[in-house]
Amino acid sequence: MRAKVFDPVGPPLYRLLPWLLSPLAFVAACALPVGEAATFSLFIASGLFLCLTPFIPPRIAPREAELEFHPGYVAIKKGGRLNQKIRAKDILGATTALVPEGVLLTLNHKKRKNVPIQLVVKSLDEVKKVRDALGIGHDGFGTVFFSTEPQTGRTGDAVLRGMAATGFVGAAAMHFIEGGDGYIAFVVMAIIGALVGLLVKASGSSSVAPYVAMRADGVHVFGPLGWRVIPYAAIAGIEEQPDGIAIVLHPPYPPVFVKAKPTTFMYQGLSREERTLAVAQLLSASQRAHGAAPPKPETTTRVDILKRNGEAPRSWLARLDVAAQTVGNQSYRGGSLDEADLWTILEDPDADVEMRAASARLLKDRSPDARVRVDTIIGAVRQEGAQKRIRIALTDDLEIAGRELETLEQEEMRKMMHR
Repeated sequence: MRAKVFDPVGPPLYRLLPWLLSPLAFVAACALPVGEAATFSLFIASGLFLCLTPFIPPRIAPREAELEFHPGYVAIKKGGRLNQKIRAKDILGATTALVPEGVLLTLNHKKRKNVPIQLVVKSLDEVKKVRDALGIGHDGFGTVFFSTEPQTGRTGDAVLRGMAATGFVGAAAMHFIEGGDGYIAFVVMAIIGALVGLLVKASGSSSVAPYVAMRADGVHVFGPLGWRVIPYAAIAGIEEQPDGIAIVLHPPYPPVFVKAKPTTFMYQGLSREERTLAVAQLLSASQRAHGAAPPKPETTTRVDILKRNGEAPRSWLARLDVAAQTVGNQSYRGGSLDEADLWTILEDPDADVEMRAASARLLKDRSPDARVRVDTIIGAVRQEGAQKRIRIALTDDLEIAGRELETLEQEEMRKMMHR
């Protein structure tokens, strides 16, 4: 399946490689018997790489790629530097919106520092395939961040790093062109720039880049003027302006302006196209708060008999095995369970985990392909404990399954008591 992928930060390996250049050049200068000129050049290269590493590589431009779906992750292929695996367990938040090109899915990845991964696909059916592989429900979940500006101190840091880099380049030029000791002044300039840059970096290390965050309770805006929360229902519209985004509120409240000048180099902040996508997500959330959202699939038959209601694990599983005889049995006097309803519960990441476990046990033997489909769905469950609970419920032996569930619950209780 094709998708347009927005990930200005890129996968971890892509970001790690530039940081290895400076120590490698330094080690080579110290260890290799390559002569005075080459050793000096390697020392200069080590300093330059150290200065420029935060800006190498620059943000990655969006591009078309292929998506492959697997239980618990989506593989991005044929996307060049964007090739990677997006794992369900790494996703901290997700939301969707309709855009002119199709459907936008924005993902908050735990390794991206408030810079989301965004996928634009052609239809709702295609975005559902992505959601199913990553265990994302109909209404999304968690928090989605949009970093709107570089972190405080990055401008001064960049200037000082540029000063240090200029010093290293000047030292190399003076050494190789002029000869003599004239290059020493440039080396001193480079060292001063590097040291002051480190101090600036350290003093601003605890600062947070301005952001807009979409949470369950509304839009959280953080910037130079502080932090505030705007309920989605209070939003009357979103206006994209040259230097930012204006969140228009219902009277009598004035608009809230979010500074988000388009960036083209640093990965923190939004490009012009990414800012348009952020506006689409904010508008979509506001419209959902006003009732303009497609309904979530609901069950049509009695599914309350799947609930455990405080029963012992073995008793609950035994009752489920009896209930399995009623699936699709219209003549059963207590009312039948519909197979489609069971699949709806199992496939819903927002459903109660015990209801999902019960549905999985009732469905696993319904057809030759049912167990494969069940395993695929379970593989996309993000929470390790929930996934383990559902897998235990699939165990045929009641005694073994009951004991394992009791052990799991005791472990979970101990962890809660020691927090």
